[in-house]
Amino acid sequence: MLTKICKIVFIFLFTAMVFAEPVSTQSNLQEIKSEYKQKNYQKVLTISDEYLKTHPNDYDIKLFVALSLYQLNQDNKAEVIFKEILQKYPKYNDARYGLINIYLRQKKYKEAELQLNELKKYAENKENVEKYYNKIEKAKNSPKKS
Repeated sequence: MLTKICKIVFIFLFTAMVFAEPVSTQSNLQEIKSEYKQKNYQKVLTISDEYLKTHPNDYDIKLFVALSLYQLNQDNKAEVIFKEILQKYPKYNDARYGLINIYLRQKKYKEAELQLNELKKYAENKENVEKYYNKIEKAKNSPKKS
């Protein structure tokens, strides 16, 4: 009788372990957002790196990695991630805005305009898109610094 109870308990515990929910994506995302808002970009990268080892297809987390890299002036790395996100989700406007900001900072105005044209197809806030067009025009027409 005791062995039957032990077997039942073992099966119950084993099943609970196998079917247990993974660590909540939402709580990880909230922690990362919080660190990002506090401008703890390096911490965002550390937390995200650990999380992405077990959840490599979480593109919301990857967005914050790319945004943090951008804030840390690591444009090339950020660009790769923004493009990866957009390849999988072309309508992910936050990633497209990130890519546009990189191109503006690098003075790659043609690339920025191409991304803005894509954004225009999906963006709900057309006013924001127009602000970016104006930003590009202003940057293109500003005097060159020597």
